[in-house]
Amino acid sequence: MAKFLEALYRCRIYDDTHKKQMFFVGIFVILIFAGAAVLPEDKTPVQSSREAAGRVVKTHVVRREAVEEEAENPLSKKADKTVVRAVEEYYRDLAEDAGLVDKYEVCHIYTKLGPYQNSYVIFVDYEMVLKGCETKMPGLGTLYVEEGEDGELSIIHHVKDENVSDLVRELMQHSDVQELTASVEQRYLQAVESDAGLREILRRLREIYEETTGISRTVERE
Repeated sequence: MAKFLEALYRCRIYDDTHKKQMFFVGIFVILIFAGAAVLPEDKTPVQSSREAAGRVVKTHVVRREAVEEEAENPLSKKADKTVVRAVEEYYRDLAEDAGLVDKYEVCHIYTKLGPYQNSYVIFVDYEMVLKGCETKMPGLGTLYVEEGEDGELSIIHHVKDENVSDLVRELMQHSDVQELTASVEQRYLQAVESDAGLREILRRLREIYEETTGISRTVERE
């Protein structure tokens, strides 16, 4: 707990000029505690999440498969090695940018076909380790991957394509995705129940989030 509070102080979350730290609190609350799976808001090339952020993807070619149908587009544990490396690098970078997090451990990567050829929706089952807290926090993230004009797959953020957004909403209704979400949420609730120190951290983060955003959001369950 002491290490967490020290990290919290170093981040100076209360300072409105530190937008990155405040953004982290928002991600922390929405993605982890609410159990929501949403698309991130940047663009991260597969080979390096800190380079070539402005690449243009290939002209979109719509898939012929019925990707909105669960029977035609089941959740798969098979992921391209470049995608695995990209996801792991993405979460390493995320931990580096978030002062309260020691690391993210990627547990499983699941994929569904995206709306275009060589595009995929990625569901990432991970565990987050907070500074000064031994209990790991399960979470579920959603990423969108496309092939760029150089033939490399890229993690895409700031997704403005309605075809992608509409498909993700459809995929979230698939029973296999709902089962995955429920499983991760159950593990999260078990982690919170098992660790009083973790519950105190969540309470403090909730207070900070509400004070810095003016938005009241439940981040733990009584």
